[in-house]
Amino acid sequence: MTEANWMKPRKLTKSNVSRSAAWRGASGQLYEFQVQDAGTPMKTWPGIYAFCRAEPNGEWTALFIDMADCFVRRLGGDIGGHRDWAPAQALGATHIATLPIINDPVRRAAVLDDLRLHAPARCLQAA
Repeated sequence: MTEANWMKPRKLTKSNVSRSAAWRGASGQLYEFQVQDAGTPMKTWPGIYAFCRAEPNGEWTALFIDMADCFVRRLGGDIGGHRDWAPAQALGATHIATLPIINDPVRRAAVLDDLRLHAPARCLQAA
């Protein structure tokens, strides 16, 4: 499957203040993420996150994907301290997309697996 089929991104518009991106997993399920500038204060929620970049046509490309028990602990403060930020940034990452999945660590792991199984080869994945 092509990268274009993996991603069903939302185009950015002036009225789309929250900026969102949606990516499909291997199951065909569509997952909608909220996109923030790197360094934006994070919520204390658990979930899936992706380092991404905006394309010239307004679509988002995920460059790294992983999960966190708490976005603040994993992404808050100095994002430059995240071990995978520099490699993602070298590929053009400028933003962080988050998908909160609260009170269900099993579902969180399943969603991450679903997305990773369908991710383009160039999408970095945590060891």
